[in-house]
Amino acid sequence: MLNLRSNQLTVIIDRLKSVYLIAAFLALTFGFAFGYLGFSKTPLSADGLRLPDNSTNNVTFGDAVYFSIITEATLGYGDIHPYGWSRVLACFQVLFGLVLAGVAVAKITSIQGRDLRLVAQKTSGDWIEFMRVKNGRINVSFVTIGFSGAVVRYDGECHLESGEPAGFWRG
Repeated sequence: MLNLRSNQLTVIIDRLKSVYLIAAFLALTFGFAFGYLGFSKTPLSADGLRLPDNSTNNVTFGDAVYFSIITEATLGYGDIHPYGWSRVLACFQVLFGLVLAGVAVAKITSIQGRDLRLVAQKTSGDWIEFMRVKNGRINVSFVTIGFSGAVVRYDGECHLESGEPAGFWRG
């Protein structure tokens, strides 16, 4: 069983390039179109697509691509009907199409959050800051910044130049 946490899925979707997503949609559409056409061109033609005139002999590649796009988009106009094993093929195409559509929506909606996550990951770690205060003394701050899911956490402590603790904070 696939065991991924939601933040791991977010990272996978963030790293997925849009060109690969488009290629997956094209491969799905044309791959299934070839399947429909293959079933339609079998000698019995009982497993292929039937056109509006109820014929199976003159199914073209354009008809198969059209049916594939309509099936993947889950529109189902009803002008072309699958029969036999083409029905099973159409069921799988709908499932794969819905998964790809969900990934596409997740990718589009995570764009703004991706930028925040990248900034948080780049700033995570331990930081040391030296600051001169009004009286001329130097304060040294030790800060730890961590990123957990959608939450940025930081805590630290401040010391005077003599090494005496001057305060702690957490946020």
